[in-house]
Formats: sequence, C-alpha cells, structure tokens
Amino acid sequence: QGEIPGEGRPPDAERVLVLERPEGYGGSRRIALSDCARVTLVDPGISPESKEARTAVVTAALTPPEETKKKYGYWYVNDIEDSREFGTPYDVVVLEDKAKAMASTQVIESAHDAWLKWRPSIVAIEVFGAQMHLFYWAAQTFPSMPIRKIPMDSRRKKESRIREVVGSLAEQGRLYVHRRSTDFMDEYLTFPHGRTRDLLDALAWGPTIWAPP
Repeated sequence: QGEIPGEGRPPDAERVLVLERPEGYGGSRRIALSDCARVTLVDPGISPESKEARTAVVTAALTPPEETKKKYGYWYVNDIEDSREFGTPYDVVVLEDKAKAMASTQVIESAHDAWLKWRPSIVAIEVFGAQMHLFYWAAQTFPSMPIRKIPMDSRRKKESRIREVVGSLAEQGRLYVHRRSTDFMDEYLTFPHGRTRDLLDALAWGPTIWAPP
C-alpha cells in the first residue's frame, strides 16, 4: 500500500510516496515523487452499442533504483558492507485510477486533467480503429500534452497481457496501490472472472511505453 501526502499541491512540491513493504522486504520506503518517472495510460472504451464500455485512465510512478545487498540468502536494504550489491528492479505505484463511461471529449479531458495533476512525461493512448481520431484530437486540443500512441500487440490477448504485467508485478511485491483505489483492487481480486478489467488492462500496457528512472 502507498500513502501520497500533500495531494492537491503542485505535483513535485515536497510530495513523498511512502511504500509499506511486506516483512522481509526492507521495511517502509520513502521516495520523493520528483525522483520517480511518471506515465499516464489511457484505454478508451467508447461504444454506443454497449452500456458496459468504460474508459480507463491510470497514472503510475516508477521508483528510482535502490541499492540492496544479500546476506545468508535473503535480501536486505543497506546491509553489511562486505556483501554483494545488487540493484533492485523498479517498483510501480498507482497514483490515480479512474474508469467510467465517457464520451470522446471526456476521454481527452480526463487525460489532460491527469497530466495537469501529476505531470507525467508521457500520456499514452491506446488507439485502434475508430479510436485513432482521439489521438489526433488530443494533439490538436492540448498541444503541450506529451501524448504517445500505445504500440498495439495483437498477438497477445488482454488476459495474457494482464497476467504477464500486473500479475507479475504483484507477485514480486513491486506493485503498490493506495487503499482508496477500491475499483482497481476489485478488478485485481476478481480477475479473470470479474465483470470489468479496464484499469488492469490500461496498466498492463505500461511496459510498452515506459522506461525505468
């Protein structure tokens, strides 16, 4: 779980992420938000024929590297000096997640709102078929917003992508979600049999466009 104190201030103004890690993983970790890479992922769900279609907008932070050392077969943070040193993989912190039915204009506005709030280096939008117009519309409406197309991979099904990315991060103890993110947690806990998986799918596109800090 993660705490995000100071919400409502400018994105990098003394804001700190507090990551509560499981026992044996080095204790809690405090990280300045300004030290994290940030990305917003947008998975448009626009379908006049379906009342279940939802657009998902997920903003995530990637934590900077951390020095770890090994002793007696276990991993510690800042352990004894004569141990081997290793750089741990980055963690992924879900800063904000929203999923609801949206019109085309609302999709772009929601992406822009996330950019203004968190200032991610990339706002990535899934574009497929008729969704292509959203990308160009966003670029024209908000030219300062750093948008990118999410590279499509038709070889992998949605369920496989979620398992490989979100499932793997969670199993490795590298995914942090705020306790207020009940919609995200509902999708995670009921996957793959839950009614929705929009937020999981949006986050699962992350490795196609992000780069660790």
